[in-house]
Amino acid sequence: MAEWLYEKGLGENRALLLDGGRAVEAHLEAFPAPLQPGDVLSMRVIEIQVQGRRGIVRLSAPGDAPNTNPDFEAILEPLPERTSLKSEVLVEIVREPIFDGRVHKRAKARPAAPDAIPGGASALRDRIEATDHPIRTVDPYGPDLLEDAGWSEIIEQAETGQVDFPGGSLSIIPTQAMTLIDVDGWLDADALALAAAEAAGRAIRLFGIGGSTVIDFPTVSNKDARKKVADAVTAGVGEGAEATAVNGFGLMQIIRPRPRRSLIELVRADPTRRAAFALMRRAERSGLIGAVTITAAPAVVQVLEAARAPDQLAPRLGGAVTLVADPKVALWSGHVSQTR
Repeated sequence: MAEWLYEKGLGENRALLLDGGRAVEAHLEAFPAPLQPGDVLSMRVIEIQVQGRRGIVRLSAPGDAPNTNPDFEAILEPLPERTSLKSEVLVEIVREPIFDGRVHKRAKARPAAPDAIPGGASALRDRIEATDHPIRTVDPYGPDLLEDAGWSEIIEQAETGQVDFPGGSLSIIPTQAMTLIDVDGWLDADALALAAAEAAGRAIRLFGIGGSTVIDFPTVSNKDARKKVADAVTAGVGEGAEATAVNGFGLMQIIRPRPRRSLIELVRADPTRRAAFALMRRAERSGLIGAVTITAAPAVVQVLEAARAPDQLAPRLGGAVTLVADPKVALWSGHVSQTR
């Protein structure tokens, strides 16, 4: 029976769906979040690209101050008729903004329903509750159930894009247009393609890869072998996907909804922030009680100070949390110790 593991952390919430003890979906909810699918917001029109069809809207900053953060802009399609510049439009966000390290893609929005009530999108906890699978809460003071289920390995795979399987490996490469999955290995072509298909289907679902994904398999021997490969991919991906057959060149395309960034895109978006809140997780699970000192790279300390992380961690440990910036400490090498 499938079961969720859920952890409410500092700056990040985490969820892992296990089926038969194996991880099949991994989710990371980071704060503060940009525009999220399901947000219903009043946004200002800042550009009309095609009258009555497409425009750009922006969420005003508190106090109506200028907001230049592209994470809070969205492409609105269709643009309501007779909409003018600077007018306010109630919209529903259907895709969050995506940044691939080079190009920033604005969020996507549509006009909200006439009876829509402004409000925020469902949180991760609400979304996993809606699946009807039981949820086991991961307590920071008990066994690390996420680690036992392979959380760190999953995050490492997402960061590197490398997924090993018996007989070979996948290289997962996000691009602006699509995600590419390349197969490498040492089995014969038919066996390698089938093993890679099972691994690729699982990886697409595990990392939440949406949009268009193209898998480059080794050329297999015949049509029946290609069908087995395609069936293995679609079985791993699960419901809600469309897929082509494997063509004679070994290529297969899978299309899935893409309301959010994949885990791969999410963990690569801001390595400093990821390091900062991974350090908070280690501090909370350190077993130390009372006042602690956290020593980290200056950039990590800056992130934690901006997020007021020490104020959030202190009540959980029962003592003051002191941050120390040390330029000799590498990004991922921060450590926590008892304050003397």
